[in-house]
Amino acid sequence: MLLLLCERSFTTLYLVTHGFRSVVTFTLHFIVFSLTILRLRHNPITIYPKAVNSISTLQELDLSYSIINILNQTMMGKNEHLSSLIIHSSEISKIEDCTFCEFSNLTKLHLYKNPKLSFIDENAFGYAKNETVSKLKSFSLEYCNFTVIPEKLLNWHNVGEFGIVGNPFNCTCEMSWLIDDILNPYHTMNLGRIADSYPEETLVCKTPQKYGNLAFYKINKNYCKSEKHENGQSSETSFFIGFLIVAGLIFFVFAVPLCRYLLRLRKQKTLFNYAENKVNEDFDNNA
Repeated sequence: MLLLLCERSFTTLYLVTHGFRSVVTFTLHFIVFSLTILRLRHNPITIYPKAVNSISTLQELDLSYSIINILNQTMMGKNEHLSSLIIHSSEISKIEDCTFCEFSNLTKLHLYKNPKLSFIDENAFGYAKNETVSKLKSFSLEYCNFTVIPEKLLNWHNVGEFGIVGNPFNCTCEMSWLIDDILNPYHTMNLGRIADSYPEETLVCKTPQKYGNLAFYKINKNYCKSEKHENGQSSETSFFIGFLIVAGLIFFVFAVPLCRYLLRLRKQKTLFNYAENKVNEDFDNNA
């Protein structure tokens, strides 16, 4: 357990490379209420330290280089005062539904350089399901492992700046909300470069193969129409094949009993004719 007794004027605390696995494993006793910045970089923290939510004056929290794997609403809890959360170069791989729903005052969220981070639920901020208005002004998902960024994640026009460069994007209709805005000379979304320790880059496609390493602004404007046409043809083909299979099954279900009935009827008729001929032969012989 670590006991920290801080002066009333204490506003910034750095606990860097101290080996804390979780803030839950030690107790913070702040006898003042003036702490505004807390940096816990390079600590093997495995879960978000929910204990910091009780520090009502805390505005900025840095958990970079941690080993947190998943962020979710249960883990994060409720924090109405934190305005800046930074978690870069960590082990995060997934951000679940409503993770930041109760971080109502968050204006800065930097999650860049998390190479395992490939999924963020479209309702992570509560906008997709409830149209919850986020106060985010600076949002970074740069240099992660996203193939798609959900369109309904945020009201993107209200975000002051957001950075997403350095991801292996799959340039399909799922990304049309952003690609179309980039192709439009009057684009309205505030794309920016936030992780400034990297060289200047542009957004490029990783897949499909025909767009591999192609910059967003060089994509053919009809890319989504082509995809829909191909998907439409594929759907029609799948429907036709499915129809043939179902029709074949129906035919089999009804044809087999029908054939059996006809064969039995034919057999009965043959036996009846045989019996009738036999009677006639006996009658002729007796005559």
